[in-house]
Amino acid sequence: MSVPFRSISFAGAGNVATHLARAFRKAGYSVSGIYSPGLASAKELAAEVNSRVCPSVKDIDRQTDMIIVSVPDHAFSEVMDALGQTQTFVVHTSGGLDLNVMKGKVADYGVLYPLQTFSKNTPVNMQEVPFCIEASDKKLLQELHVMASSVSGSVIEADSVKRKLLHLSAVFACNFPNSMYAIAAELLKSADLPFGLLHPLILETARKATLQPPLKAQTGPALRNDLETMKTHESMLENKELYRHIYALLSGLIQEQYKEDDV
Repeated sequence: MSVPFRSISFAGAGNVATHLARAFRKAGYSVSGIYSPGLASAKELAAEVNSRVCPSVKDIDRQTDMIIVSVPDHAFSEVMDALGQTQTFVVHTSGGLDLNVMKGKVADYGVLYPLQTFSKNTPVNMQEVPFCIEASDKKLLQELHVMASSVSGSVIEADSVKRKLLHLSAVFACNFPNSMYAIAAELLKSADLPFGLLHPLILETARKATLQPPLKAQTGPALRNDLETMKTHESMLENKELYRHIYALLSGLIQEQYKEDDV
């Protein structure tokens, strides 16, 4: 099947938009315009992918084959209102927004959600990133599948309900653990110890979770019901009430999961 879209524009120049623009440019697509509320970000990305800067949403070329709206969810409606009616295929990249938030605003619309954590300056192998797609009709869905497959080896069709559940799961699997890493780094710093000491542990924990059910890979004092160690840990956090509460809550959760799993 031939590639249905050759030129794309972006409303947004953040982490997700940056990686998508790089990937599609590398795959042979023309990036015809970049808009971002932060003009500096738009200029930086436009220079990288040989595109023009759009000072406002209204300046995005309506002759482009696709407009990818990649902005925070709270800013989405404002961007769509500024975009106005268009016959151009418009997709958003959000895990949490419904497909139908675009219904009645544009003629053809869809979702192109890459399930990954992105930072602008951290390389990502897009071939390994799952893409969840959805569209307002079957033909557009097929065309979107072809486009996504040009940059990713894992493209799945997922409706808004499934995609939102994926997004929720990703928060538990990615965002929350990262916050725990930040706590660990702070505790280590207080003892003049480098966070790098935990790197092998973090990598091995993640590796094991991909090889077996996560509950089977669980270790630690809560799993062993080591009350003395848990009590000691909580006492060490007596001046960090929020951290102490998190420790107690997660320890209780592990014990409950262990009981339910019956391992």
